[in-house]
Amino acid sequence: MAGSANTSPRTRPRAIEEALQRMHEVLTGLKEVLEELEEAAELLDMAAEQKEEMSRELDRLNQMLNQLQRPREGHRVGGR
Repeated sequence: MAGSANTSPRTRPRAIEEALQRMHEVLTGLKEVLEELEEAAELLDMAAEQKEEMSRELDRLNQMLNQLQRPREGHRVGGR
């Protein structure tokens, strides 16, 4: 009976081999997820930089538009 409680020498290595194989599969999957997360982080960084650049460009365009509108408003007041 004591022998039946222990796994046989043939079963033990196979179980360990299967556990190691599964562990390697999980590790490979985690590495793939990590790579995808790194790519996503890079994309988010690029998007944030582009957003800031676009915001600055919009500010410059608004300033230019305001400068173009000021002389017209001054002209209207002086022309009356």
